[in-house]
Amino acid sequence: MRPGVALRLALAGNRTDTARVVLTALSAALASLAGLAALTVLAIPTPPGGRGSNNSEQYTNALLREPGLRGGTAVALLLLAVPVLALAGQCVRLGAPARDRRLAAFRLAGATPGR
Repeated sequence: MRPGVALRLALAGNRTDTARVVLTALSAALASLAGLAALTVLAIPTPPGGRGSNNSEQYTNALLREPGLRGGTAVALLLLAVPVLALAGQCVRLGAPARDRRLAAFRLAGATPGR
């Protein structure tokens, strides 16, 4: 199935179906943003140096400046993505019956599963 056809079938229906698709896409984007933010925090290099000078002084926030706090910050950002992914999962589950009814109507009309 081509992506254009899949998108048209996903958006078929009433306003509720369109809102569900938009909400699913928005929640997936937010979860991706949280994951990328966590990876960005983990990618901050620790400058070489002695015992007191290993802070990254270019950052003003202590969560980014001190190397010992970066792991916890990344875990917190990943945990923030869990409710957003749960929202995306619920949006997909709510749309499944309507999608199944539309596909069943196509099958009754004589379409093959490949179409």
